[in-house]
Amino acid sequence: MLCWHQELNSDRPATDQKPEFVSFYLEDGVLVGEHQILQRALDFLQSSQVRARGAHLRMSKCNLWWPKPPPPQDDENYPLSLRRVTTPMHSVLTAPIGCHRSIMNDILRQVELLQPLLGELQLLDNAQTALTLLRRCLGTCRIMHMLRVTPPTATRQAARRYDEMMRDALASLMGGVLPMDTFRELQLPICNLPDEQPTFGMGITSAADVAPAAYLASLSLTQDLRVRMLSTVSRPAFDIPWFADQAHRLLTLRMPPNRSSPLTKLSEQPVEQRELCNQIYQHTFDNLPKGTERIRAFRNTLKLSGAKDWILMSPSPQLRTHVPNALFRVWLKFYCRLPVRADEETQCPRPNC
Repeated sequence: MLCWHQELNSDRPATDQKPEFVSFYLEDGVLVGEHQILQRALDFLQSSQVRARGAHLRMSKCNLWWPKPPPPQDDENYPLSLRRVTTPMHSVLTAPIGCHRSIMNDILRQVELLQPLLGELQLLDNAQTALTLLRRCLGTCRIMHMLRVTPPTATRQAARRYDEMMRDALASLMGGVLPMDTFRELQLPICNLPDEQPTFGMGITSAADVAPAAYLASLSLTQDLRVRMLSTVSRPAFDIPWFADQAHRLLTLRMPPNRSSPLTKLSEQPVEQRELCNQIYQHTFDNLPKGTERIRAFRNTLKLSGAKDWILMSPSPQLRTHVPNALFRVWLKFYCRLPVRADEETQCPRPNC
């Protein structure tokens, strides 16, 4: 429960005795409002009327959080078994709420928890297995929920730190130094861009790029739900001008309000994260150096069917999709246009290859 004092809500009519926000997901509930109203709601949840329906509130499982320290007489009105949250930040279904700096520090702390896992990848004796784990298990899927529920201004530092960790981990798999321009292209999708442009994308998505798209898409997809749940939120707050302004400011892209832009679809249907990400990917690729004629020719070969299957396939000796460690590292270096030493293994293990 999130409690505040009556003076923080002085513009609300005294006759309105409902909490500001009530939401339940299965047995988990969240109540937000003025402390006297929440106290009555808590008494109701413990009443015989509720227990008669088979619902029993376990006070030891409940949390009470005050955004600012309450007067002693207000806090004493709640049961002692109710756990008080004393930190300046709290989380509801892993979504952080609190002051801006506290949220920033907490998200950065959670990102740093991935560092030991990334370090374990360097201990694996097979680079193919390590790359599979890096792409599928330690990618942005680990922090995507935080990016969708937290404003990009609070996740920017953690997202950049995450991208640095991913770059270092990928460089360690290849045993070389990974230039930033090369890494930026590897962060593009493994498939071609929407206009069928081939890239060296490896699907190691940039958290810094995805963060604003994830948050804005979350705002768009939940606008009707939030209008129904929060009486203080009006639909005009989510109209095109506001959303387009946020997109221009957060995405730092030149996306004019025309019919080809996904931003103009907001009045017709929600904007999906994929649509905004495609704009970011295209913007990233357009601003990358295209390299020499040889590199451009190499990039064009990626249009061929199955050109990137070796990145997607899971290592399995039984399915004959397992590549020896030394050879796979060479493949990675060739793909990333990094120098390969003369003493590194380049012989394909398959006969007549």
